Parts: sequence; structure tokens; C-alpha cells
Amino acid sequence: MEVRSAHEDGATVIQAVGDLDVSSAPLLRTALSAALSGARSNALPHALPGTLPGAALSGAALPAALPGSLPGAALPTAAPAVLPASRAPNAIVDLTGVPFCDSVGLGVLVEAHNRARRARGRLVLVVAPGMITHLLAITNLDRHFETHASLGAARAALVAAA
Repeated sequence: MEVRSAHEDGATVIQAVGDLDVSSAPLLRTALSAALSGARSNALPHALPGTLPGAALSGAALPAALPGSLPGAALPTAAPAVLPASRAPNAIVDLTGVPFCDSVGLGVLVEAHNRARRARGRLVLVVAPGMITHLLAITNLDRHFETHASLGAARAALVAAA
């Protein structure tokens, strides 16, 4: 799985490409945790494989791209230094490039949704017709997640609610 994140228009946009499963879920969890922490960071997490020295960092405290699937043990355990944010955290997760999601990946999304709600923020999913949409429907989670068919529609929904 590859995860890219950038801070745009008051929200962190996370784009995931590849299978969301037990081996890649920790990578998305780290990106979502940073995005929903209510903080902006300019510090590189320690011991995160695949990072390039001097790489541009996003508002979600992750390098611009992290290729490959990483086991949970390879992820950093210490949080990077952060500066307080001035408003509730909002995140958009673009899952249009994710063809498969297992129960661990779904758990990461539910955990992030609950965290966003507790922080009075929003988690918006961008999903295309297919496996992810079907998974949300059969688990009745489509009633809980805010979903949109495009990144533009998700951004517009956040702007309209602001």
C-alpha cells in the first residue's frame, strides 16, 4: 500500500493506493492518527522505513509517499513533536485506489471515524463503486461514514459545512 497525505483547505487529505489489509493497516492508522490529532507537525517520525532525508513533509506528519506494506513493528512508537491546532481536525481519505479491505483495515477506518467525532472533527471517505462500497453497505457502516464519489465532492462538503 502507498499512502500520500497533504494538508489542504483546513483538512488533511489522505490518498491510499493498494490493498488495505493486516499488513498495511498500520500505515493508514499512522496517517489517520496524525491527521486527527488536531495538530500540525513539521517533524519527521523516527524509524519510519521508506522516508527520504530532506523529503517534503505534509501536515499529517508523514513523508509525501510511503511505498510498500509495512508491518506494525516497523512503525514509530513515539509521537513526533507537534504544534496545537486552532480548530477541530478534519480528514478526507481517498479510497478509490484501494481494491481490497479486510476486517483490520475496516477497524482502522472505524477507529478513525470515532476519533474524529470525539474531537468534533469529520472523517470523509471517497469511495468508488466496488468492494469498499459493498463492505460498508453489508456492515451497515455506510450509515455512519460520510462518503462521496469524488475528492472534489468531499472537499466541497467540508467547505460547505465550515
